[in-house]
Amino acid sequence: MAGNTLMRDLRSKNLTFPEFLDLFPHCQPSIQDLLQLLPPLAPRYYSCSSISKDTISFVFDVHPFGLCTNWLKSKVVGEAIPVFERDPRLSHFKMEDKPALMIGAGTGIAPFLSFLDSKQPKVLIYGHRTKQDAIHLEKIQQSDAVFYECLSKEESKYQYVYQVLPNLDPQVLESSVIYICGSLKMGKSVMDVLETIKPPEYWKERLLQKTLKRDVWG
Repeated sequence: MAGNTLMRDLRSKNLTFPEFLDLFPHCQPSIQDLLQLLPPLAPRYYSCSSISKDTISFVFDVHPFGLCTNWLKSKVVGEAIPVFERDPRLSHFKMEDKPALMIGAGTGIAPFLSFLDSKQPKVLIYGHRTKQDAIHLEKIQQSDAVFYECLSKEESKYQYVYQVLPNLDPQVLESSVIYICGSLKMGKSVMDVLETIKPPEYWKERLLQKTLKRDVWG
């Protein structure tokens, strides 16, 4: 029983390997043994923000302990970066010949940057921590999109993207293709609010009709 309690306690703390070894200094595995225990690194998926004849642009945050983002940050012009393409059937964010309602937070702005150049009517709800954290804010402000900026760490009319939705003209929600891009938590919050405006069955039908599209992660 004591062993089970210890295991539950250790699991609940989500210890890293260094933290675990600090607790048990007598345990001194070799580097080879540690590498065999470590899970393989999962692929990192990034939304493409724009494509031209000879340039592909991506948007990403550099996290203090992010392996891939810090590696990307260390690259210099001219260095090769290995990439692969996801199944193109999963790439469903295309600007349709209809009005667009774009909802994103943080790097979730990525697929919408190219949408800003379209001639279709569009509304952008974009959330980030502070104005300093905004990505391509100048491009957004120079576009003809109706823009709602949400700042979670500064004084603002809206803190989070989902707070804008009840104040939108219902016609915008009904006539636009709705795109949601960002974290799972943000995506769930948006859907929770949408389901207070229309019943869940309505949004399930919109998903089937592909007039509601989501790209969420985390």
